[in-house]
Amino acid sequence: MNTPPFVRWIPEAIHAYWQQSIRRQLMLGFSITSLIFILVAGYIQHGLQRDALYKEEMSSATALARALARSSSSWVLARDLAGLQEVVGDVSGTPDLKRAFILTREGQVLASTQINEINLYVNDTISLALLKSHPQMQVLVDRPNMLDVAVPVMVSNHHIGWVRVELTRESENKALSHLTQVWLSFALMAVLLVIFVAWMLTRGLLRELNHLMAVTSEVSRGDKEARASILNENEVGVLARDFNHMLDTIAHEKALLRGVIDATPDLIFFKDINGVYLGCNKAFELFAGRPENQLIGQTDFDFFDHETAEFFHDKDQLMMKSGHAVRNEEWVTYSDGHKVLLETLKIAYRGTDGKVLGLVGTSRDITERKENEIKIQRLSRFYAALSQGNQAIVHCANKDELFLQICQVAVQFAGLRLAWIGLVDHDSQMVHPVASFGIGANEYLNEIKVSIDADSPLGQGPTGIAIREKQAYWCQDFQHDPATASWHERGAHLGINASASLPLTQDGKVIGAFTIYASELNAFDEDVRRLLVEMTGDISYALDNLAREADRQQANEALKNNEQLLKSSLEILPVGVWIMNEKGEIIFGNPEGQKIWAGAHYVGIEQFGVYKGWWVSSGKLIEAHEWGAARAIEKGETSIEDEVEIECFDSTHKFILNSALPMTDSDGRRTGAIVVNQDITARKAAEERIQWLAHFDVLTGLPNRALFTERIDYAISVAQRAETQLAVLFLDLDHFKNINDTLGHLIGDELLIEMAKRLQSVVRDQDTVSRQGGDEFILLLPDVNVNGAAHVAEKLLSAVAQVCQIENHELVVTASIGIAIYPNDGESFAALSQSADVAMYRAKQEGRNGYSFYTPEMQARSVRNLQLENELRRALERKQLQVYYQPQVALEDGRILGAEALLRWQHPEFGAVSPAEFIPIAENSGLILSIGEWVLRTAMSQLKIWMDAGLPPMVVAVNLSAIQFRHHNLPDLVTQMLDEIQVPAQYLELELTEGVAMDDPEGAMAIMNDLHGRGIRMSIDDFGTGYSSLSYLKRFKVYKLKIDQSFVRNIVEDSEDRAIVSAIISLASSLGMQTIAEGVETGGQLAFLQEQGCDEIQGYYFSKPLPAEQFESFVREAQDNKRSF
Repeated sequence: MNTPPFVRWIPEAIHAYWQQSIRRQLMLGFSITSLIFILVAGYIQHGLQRDALYKEEMSSATALARALARSSSSWVLARDLAGLQEVVGDVSGTPDLKRAFILTREGQVLASTQINEINLYVNDTISLALLKSHPQMQVLVDRPNMLDVAVPVMVSNHHIGWVRVELTRESENKALSHLTQVWLSFALMAVLLVIFVAWMLTRGLLRELNHLMAVTSEVSRGDKEARASILNENEVGVLARDFNHMLDTIAHEKALLRGVIDATPDLIFFKDINGVYLGCNKAFELFAGRPENQLIGQTDFDFFDHETAEFFHDKDQLMMKSGHAVRNEEWVTYSDGHKVLLETLKIAYRGTDGKVLGLVGTSRDITERKENEIKIQRLSRFYAALSQGNQAIVHCANKDELFLQICQVAVQFAGLRLAWIGLVDHDSQMVHPVASFGIGANEYLNEIKVSIDADSPLGQGPTGIAIREKQAYWCQDFQHDPATASWHERGAHLGINASASLPLTQDGKVIGAFTIYASELNAFDEDVRRLLVEMTGDISYALDNLAREADRQQANEALKNNEQLLKSSLEILPVGVWIMNEKGEIIFGNPEGQKIWAGAHYVGIEQFGVYKGWWVSSGKLIEAHEWGAARAIEKGETSIEDEVEIECFDSTHKFILNSALPMTDSDGRRTGAIVVNQDITARKAAEERIQWLAHFDVLTGLPNRALFTERIDYAISVAQRAETQLAVLFLDLDHFKNINDTLGHLIGDELLIEMAKRLQSVVRDQDTVSRQGGDEFILLLPDVNVNGAAHVAEKLLSAVAQVCQIENHELVVTASIGIAIYPNDGESFAALSQSADVAMYRAKQEGRNGYSFYTPEMQARSVRNLQLENELRRALERKQLQVYYQPQVALEDGRILGAEALLRWQHPEFGAVSPAEFIPIAENSGLILSIGEWVLRTAMSQLKIWMDAGLPPMVVAVNLSAIQFRHHNLPDLVTQMLDEIQVPAQYLELELTEGVAMDDPEGAMAIMNDLHGRGIRMSIDDFGTGYSSLSYLKRFKVYKLKIDQSFVRNIVEDSEDRAIVSAIISLASSLGMQTIAEGVETGGQLAFLQEQGCDEIQGYYFSKPLPAEQFESFVREAQDNKRSF
């Protein structure tokens, strides 16, 4: 959107206004303000007058129209045109009347001031709208030059027509025009009057302001005495007086500042941005050698050499460009010729706009301060050298090492260029360097020849003089000292400007000199000389000490050799040996002794009352006077192998054999004691370990069977006397072997340790938890009845069943517990243990993860199981076992497809023993492997006989136990057997119970895959009685599911069994497997199975299990008669 020009002009006009003089601003301000006021007032008055004239005109038009309407109503009703025209004619002379006419409701003009319209019908927009409107007075046109009103003609409240009156409003416009002319004349006169008044007011005010401006100009031109002379009491007068006071204050402060600047000893100067001096103080005048008025307007190039002036100019420009203060040090020459070191600080000064206008500089003479700093630094270096030299004196073992370190200290800490030490050869009277350090040391001392002979030219140098005169020689200007003339060239090359030679003594005789070199002139002031003399005195003192120490060491060497021989002999002894003086202080201890007491801080410690020990025999604390050493020193007694327990220096405890023998001098006076210690801690620990192992389980730390037997025997005796009860709990972890087999024995051991902790956490302190071996634990609960034992058993089961995190395995195990109560279930440990064991096996038979109390029936059962187990071990060799065969029939056509091999045991004493009874015994005793192999071999051999005898090939199903199935060589064993008997693998079917398959699905799958790869069929027996996972079932290499007889038995009467059987058949079909139902005994069962689509059946409905000969006859009869079932 574009901005109108007048809007853009407003800011420009305002800016131009404020650029005018005060007089013009006042004149324009008054004029514009008064003009605006007059215009606004006139506009308001004009509007009011216009409204009044409008109302008057409107009233006249309305009144005229109403009069016509009243006077013409009868004429309109009668349609008397002449009468109406006469009425209209009466008003035709009305001022400003343009037209008046009377209409019918249909728009016909009945009368009009314009005769040519009579009898015509109106057709303009305004008239047509009027004819359609409500009958009331209306203003049809309201314009500046015309007013048109209409009034209805009414007769007895009946609308019969309209009267319209049009006025030109000429009179109203003339009146308004006249009023405007009058108002403009008044406004012009008022503006002129305001301008005149403003001119009069500003005339006096500006005269005083002009005077102030003139005074300000004089001050700015440098007139320090100029002042305003206005004496009025108005605001301008007050401003003038304040202005004069400000000038006086500035002049006073400027004079005071000038006095301070001139009194300051530092040089102060001012420059503009081009480096031109604007002023300075008295100190700078003295430096420049000219007064301030001669300096102002000049630059550094006017009174400094070009190089110095260029340096100052560059620093000034750098500072003013950056705007940051600059500090630098510079050597300058005063006007009188002396040189000083100035520290100069330059800062920029700025105008009100922040622009840099120039600089202010101050310079301070720091020559003396710098000299003092250099002197202090030099002195500090020499102090440091003295300190380091003393440390070298303390730590050096010989003078060669000392001399080298002294030279190094002089260079590295004192800041010298070079240092060397020479020793005198009195035979040749020459000084030979023995140690040196520094820049060019080898070069400077190469082939140097210094003598102490005063008659030799080689003895005229500082070193020779110092040795000969036994006092230091100071050479403050090396290059100009005649004594160093022979070495000027070498010194100049190495930057040497001062040197010093100080004599070294030993036992009061001069033996050499310490010579040092510095790079600066006059390097050795009084303080430095004092420190160097002190340093050489310390060196001489050290030489005396080193000489005495060498003599002392030589004297002690022989004694040390003898002591070392004895010490070496003692150090290789496998026992601790201590030597004490008559005060009981240890003066020697061999390494073995230190090892025994676990510390070497024994020397000088008084033994009695400090060392802590106990008699092993009594456990009593050993008093100070009871120690063997104390008795040897005080009483001369000899003690041999006192067995004591000691507290070593590291607070550990050990067992030792302590022996002590008194020592005497040649006069028989006791001088101390020899103590021998032998550490028997390991032997004691071994004894305790053996004792512990005899009573505790190594893995869990629980009491073993021996300790448990002691405790239960004692508990039984207590219970017998008190006539109370006690409980024995036999606890066995369920399926623990699976964990060992799958995760390894290390995980199994960790699990046993955790279980031991949990069991101990459940029982009381007086109870005993013992591990009997493997995963079996036995618990003794004194003073506990049946209810208490049951409560503890429940807590034990809960504790065991908690999740156990071992490494990255989350393990959950359960336990089976058998409980025997004294005296009901036995009066000895053996009886109670046997009863608890029997009860535990009952708990396992009842599903595990539970507990069972012992009953007499269990004992009878246990006895029978033991008898059966013993007989079963001989059953094979006694030919008491037989394999029976039960036919398996196809429901589709009734053919005999195969047979299930079933094991039978006919015992001469027990008769026919049920497989349900002896198979678990075989599994628990491990006999199942040999029996299972015999059954498999017998069945395959029989099948081979039948096939050779001409019977049609059929499948023989053999049951596998869990132990057989998990055996690592099962696939190889089966394959080898088939190869030996020469039976194709397709005619062998191995049956595996659902529970065994799902106990370890992944392992079962691996074995099934192996057997399947060898062509051997697998089927799931007793399907539906376990908890199969469909995800695993569909991955198992099985081709047949056998429906357990427990479901088949009641399928005719029980709807739930029918549903289960139907579901199994449907599931097998969907997985591509066959189904066989066992235990079919009735026609109703057969009919239902046929209806559901079961593939095969077996049971007494067709045939009971038969011996091999009868089975062969049964098959041949069915074959000969072509009988199908």
